[in-house]
Amino acid sequence: MKLIIITAHYPFERGEEWLHDELRIAKEYVSDIVIITTTKGRDNNGYIPYIPENCSVIHPRRSRIEMKYFIPALLNLISKRTFKEIFFARYQMGEKNIIECIRQIFTCYYINNAIFSALEKSSSNIDKAILYSYWLFSSAFPLVEFKKRHPNVLCISRAHGGDCFIERGYQAFRREIVASIDEIFSISQAGKHNLETRLFPLVHSHASHVTVSRLGVTKSDTIFNPPSADTVFHVVSCSAVIPLKRLDLLIDALTKIEGMQIKWTHFGDGAIIGPIRKLAHVKLDRLNNVSYQFMGNQPKERILNFYRTEHIDLFINCSDSEGIPVSIMEAFSYGIPAVARDVGGNSEIVNDVNGYLLSAHSSADEIAASIQCFARLSQEDKSKKSAAAYQTYYELYDAERNYRSFYSYLLDRFRER
Repeated sequence: MKLIIITAHYPFERGEEWLHDELRIAKEYVSDIVIITTTKGRDNNGYIPYIPENCSVIHPRRSRIEMKYFIPALLNLISKRTFKEIFFARYQMGEKNIIECIRQIFTCYYINNAIFSALEKSSSNIDKAILYSYWLFSSAFPLVEFKKRHPNVLCISRAHGGDCFIERGYQAFRREIVASIDEIFSISQAGKHNLETRLFPLVHSHASHVTVSRLGVTKSDTIFNPPSADTVFHVVSCSAVIPLKRLDLLIDALTKIEGMQIKWTHFGDGAIIGPIRKLAHVKLDRLNNVSYQFMGNQPKERILNFYRTEHIDLFINCSDSEGIPVSIMEAFSYGIPAVARDVGGNSEIVNDVNGYLLSAHSSADEIAASIQCFARLSQEDKSKKSAAAYQTYYELYDAERNYRSFYSYLLDRFRER
């Protein structure tokens, strides 16, 4: 069995590091893996990805704009297909920003031209291949075209967060994608439900081909987060620094905590790191009881080593929307309880046994109160939450178990064709 994976960034840029664990399992089930990435460049920050021995990488986009993909995409904009998609976006999806619709449609055409040419070059033994888009957005669009020419090829896609929760905004050609590919694997039950109840009725597609297939993380040791050596309460967050992740809300919450020394460590970087650093400087530097550090983008191994060696009391996630955060899975694998808002699939991993699940629109006051509530727990109760966090990881988000189940299923589907 040959596996062709279409990614957004991997293996040239950060953003899909959790594919490391999946590929380590995939190589045992498939004889040949091909990764085709839609990214336009290469990471310059020393990012070293994992690439299996039986894997090759195709990188069709070497710059932001390549005329051999750009001009055909521009011509596609004046097609009947484009006008039908704009009509669907405006009158069925309720999208008011038509300029944004056109921008996304053009991006889909452009990505399709790049990826489709790469797929055609990889079409040897295509009857023995599974085409696998890692996201249910523009990277899955080439599967629609490829399926028309090769109807017997098994085409699948994962769905994570923004690509399955339609309230996160318009995405071009989503109705064609879900109607054409053979199976969608949502990483959460919430994502599956959203696709089935909110998107599928609009596109007249059957919901029977959506399956929940959870992500997971690998833990090669039995080490737990170490006990505290001082009285400082340590909270950690790990995410891209973008508006959706609401680090501003976490900063506001920290300003409301009194009567305890607290330290905040954040892993991750992103588009608004400058404003977030400035906000922390303005609001937190004046406080005597709060310290913080921004660690930037770090390799997964370095983050996990931090969890092994530095005491952490709570992991905090303040996002406005999520799939199911791999960052929480990683924290749970070291027995670190979490605070998260009830958005996306967060309720499938965080609860009041292994941490605190807050309302979807919880305020800075509520986040601060949850931190203080945990700090006041007895050591026995804190240990119970820690044990529950690890148990959640072990039962639901162990990479070995989840990915072996996923690839066993794919192998069975492949043999049934």
